[in-house]
Amino acid sequence: MFFRKWIAVSFGFVLLAISIQAIYDNVGACQSLYYNCGNISNVGYPFWGSSRPEYCGNLGFELMCEENQYSVIKILGSEFRVLEINQTDYTMRIARMDLWKSPCLHNGYGNTTMDDRFFNFVDRANQNLTFFYNCSGFSQNLTSNTFNCSANGQISQNYYLNDSVLEYYLDWFDDCYTNSIRVPILKISTNLLIGSLSPQGALNKGFDVEFSKIGKACHDCEHIGYICIYDGMFRCVPSGGFGMKLLFRAIFFFDIISNFSS
Repeated sequence: MFFRKWIAVSFGFVLLAISIQAIYDNVGACQSLYYNCGNISNVGYPFWGSSRPEYCGNLGFELMCEENQYSVIKILGSEFRVLEINQTDYTMRIARMDLWKSPCLHNGYGNTTMDDRFFNFVDRANQNLTFFYNCSGFSQNLTSNTFNCSANGQISQNYYLNDSVLEYYLDWFDDCYTNSIRVPILKISTNLLIGSLSPQGALNKGFDVEFSKIGKACHDCEHIGYICIYDGMFRCVPSGGFGMKLLFRAIFFFDIISNFSS
């Protein structure tokens, strides 16, 4: 009787091991599958997209290759153009897609936010730029900080200020404060705004975010020869042979029980 149960259980473990092995064989292929699009190349975990399957990456890190030229990532429903990915220090440089061609907004006013489960602003590299839209007043002191937007045949007066001077002029924007957004830009771009760089140029240079929590976890995983996967949560798994190892251990375990029972 015990022998029959042993055969049945062993057969079940064989099927389980084969199915698990098939899964991990697919995952093992992630080691040689990288995301490539335009100037973004050889990108691995936690990113996925294009020819790199979803199981090779992590939730929230899908990259979309647009026109085979540039990459886009969606964060909290907003799209960002990916300018750079640094997998050594776990940072990514991105820019808002809705402001890529113009600082003028036509679909509401929303600040730039990140999904803090995965991304954080790099404060040492960024500084906020605040845009005020449809302002009725005009300041002679801020003529160099103005830009025009056109909608329905109407031209509106708009302003932009960086954090270093915002508090001194905030009272001037009572009439359009609710029509404002805050967008991080690189600190070096803030300095160039005084001279040669336009606000559009500053926006298109993007800002830095980090994904160090997941990036460092995967680095530690790969350091011991394992690979990173996501199946609802982050996992560090063997790169191959996991299913067969499970099978052999199960058979060894039941063999011990068999000998003990006899």
